[in-house]
Amino acid sequence: MKTPVVSVVHVVSGDLWGGAENLVYQLVKQQMLRPNMRVSVVILNRGQLHQELAKLGVPLLLLEEANNTFFSLLVASYRFVREWKEQGIQDHFVIHGHRKKENLIAAFLALRLRAKAVRTLHGGNEHSGPKAIKAKLSNCLEYLINKHFLQCNVAVSSELQTALINEGFDNSRVKVIANGIDFANLGFMAEAQAENSQRLGRRSGRPFAVGIVGRLVPVKRHDIFLKIAEHLASKGELAEYYIVGDGPLYSELKKNIEEAGLASIVHLLGFQQNVYGILWQLDAVLILSDHEGLPLNLLEAIGLGVPVIGHAVGGVRELLADYPAMLSYPPLENSASAALHSLILGDPEYHAQFEVCQQNVKSKYSIQACEKSYYSLYISISETN
Repeated sequence: MKTPVVSVVHVVSGDLWGGAENLVYQLVKQQMLRPNMRVSVVILNRGQLHQELAKLGVPLLLLEEANNTFFSLLVASYRFVREWKEQGIQDHFVIHGHRKKENLIAAFLALRLRAKAVRTLHGGNEHSGPKAIKAKLSNCLEYLINKHFLQCNVAVSSELQTALINEGFDNSRVKVIANGIDFANLGFMAEAQAENSQRLGRRSGRPFAVGIVGRLVPVKRHDIFLKIAEHLASKGELAEYYIVGDGPLYSELKKNIEEAGLASIVHLLGFQQNVYGILWQLDAVLILSDHEGLPLNLLEAIGLGVPVIGHAVGGVRELLADYPAMLSYPPLENSASAALHSLILGDPEYHAQFEVCQQNVKSKYSIQACEKSYYSLYISISETN
């Protein structure tokens, strides 16, 4: 029986390097290894994701969204994808959107090119607060398109799947595909990057190093991270704290660190090209977000053997449900501080649970398994009228 050839176009923002961008990069890289698969990418911003994809040699269209109207983005995307489609022979053609505007573009391309459309919901909304009428209309349009014109909405956790179904999405059009990472190469990359990174953590003879990794946006709760650092420092706990990532809260966080008198122990590192090298040297990682899908930094930290304390929400709670020592509950500044204090002291129960958790994560959350699930999904939706 002939193996079907699938062509897929990913549409992604690429403005900042976050979980969605990391997953798209790893997924594209893995898909390019499949002989019966063609892959291309439409990316709306210049940044690390664009640089990393360009190194892979994947057919790529860069659109600077800040310099284009939405209509011009649609036109340019359509011309690129139509030409790329005509250059190859495929049994199935799929447009895969990631995040809001990208999903709208994916749906438009699918309609014009008679392709199937799928989107991945990587997490909840990162932005909060009152919305203008224009934003509300945009959200309404996105909801209608995602519900009625996309063949499948992929959630990275069961909680996100339930949220979609509760919003009225047809259960048959919602599927869970967990994120995955390349465990085989993760350790090698981390050790290589560590050679060019600053030295931190106990393995370098420095104080216990606690990190938080991700976009600097309100939902990630860096404010709680600072409260934990302040609380433990007031108790005489010898530790250093590292904030890794970039985003709109950078200046505010820098000001808050200085005003709280924490500049000597809290280090705002910003965006780091060698993030694996830093992550590998940390003695603990905190995940304090108000809500999460299935964060890749959780999988990466566990894969590298770095202890994690995570807020019991979304995919974090699902993954760590059997390892209570690794979870914390509101108020996080109290529970996470207590868990971190025990970890610094070498809590044997935590380490016993972590060892089992690491084995489970490596067996279930590989990028190979993730890619295989997406390939099966592409074929499934393509064979459905």
